[in-house]
Amino acid sequence: MQLTDALDSHVARFGAEFFESDEGTVLTLSGELDLAVAQPLEAIALRALEKSDHEMFYVDVSNLSFCGSQGLSLFVRIDRVARDLGHRFVLRGPRPMLTRLLVVTALDQQLTVEP
Repeated sequence: MQLTDALDSHVARFGAEFFESDEGTVLTLSGELDLAVAQPLEAIALRALEKSDHEMFYVDVSNLSFCGSQGLSLFVRIDRVARDLGHRFVLRGPRPMLTRLLVVTALDQQLTVEP
């Protein structure tokens, strides 16, 4: 399911796609995760979590070129809701820049992060 259309049309530098795999529900992000897309993306991600039958909820960030503070906050909120609903949230494939941000903010200790 393509989510880019659900986000504001002026946000052409961001993409998001959900799919179900044998591993779990996967949300793949690409481009720039900033203030303009974080709020609408959160609503969509939380709806997907509520509907998911899988234990695992992966967010693949390997194609993010930018992640601002709103993106980091979004990951924390998704993790919290996932736990409340009995899911496991995994942040997958952060690039070196995002990995540094996760370490500096100590979110690498709070969130499950896979290379």
